[in-house]
Amino acid sequence: MMIGVTVRNDYTLEDAENYESQNVPIGNSTSIYHSWSFLKLNVNLYSWDDSVIPAEEVTTIYSPNPNGCREFALRSGETTQVLFCLLPSSLNIDYYEIFVDYITDYPQTNVTS
Repeated sequence: MMIGVTVRNDYTLEDAENYESQNVPIGNSTSIYHSWSFLKLNVNLYSWDDSVIPAEEVTTIYSPNPNGCREFALRSGETTQVLFCLLPSSLNIDYYEIFVDYITDYPQTNVTS
């Protein structure tokens, strides 16, 4: 099963420079991470009774896009597509939910961009 989602980073450097919270997810330094946000998406599959359907991520499919369940980076104003390649334990899927595991201004793991 493949699920694709388009993601856009609308955070700007002004968000990073003029914020009151220390948690604005875009870099504001002169380092390599300047104006980048790092995020990780995940997906849950649900059956008709709202129970989660277990699914393994298929890593043998090659794609130019980042796979789901992996961290990736986006510059301010940049858009990308994320592709989830899953092998569900059941095809009795009623709906799915894509959610953000985290979004930050500094990489947490190995990053694809």
